[in-house]
Amino acid sequence: SSGINAEWPLRPGPLPKTIWTGGKLSYNMSETARKRLIEYFDQNPYPTPEERKALAAEVGVTDKSLIYWFKNRRSRQGAKNSPPTGATVPQLSGTTELQLPSTVPHLPG
Repeated sequence: SSGINAEWPLRPGPLPKTIWTGGKLSYNMSETARKRLIEYFDQNPYPTPEERKALAAEVGVTDKSLIYWFKNRRSRQGAKNSPPTGATVPQLSGTTELQLPSTVPHLPG
């Protein structure tokens, strides 16, 4: 025997909930709470600890979960606004030749 178990997966049964199978995502907060957080984020993506605690109490989640929610949202927002990998930066129009001021002496050479 080669030592390889031909039965895969090794554990029978459904996949653990930590593996996304393409199904509907579940959230630990209500739709109205998410809408409120998105609305708040659009106004202020970096709330102070006091603002965050008040917002956590308002929407009914822990302060720690809001820390991660804002961190993830900022990360995803940045990913949306950054150019895709391999994108080229547009060149500036006009001359590409460096123009030296007339007061700089030219060295012989």
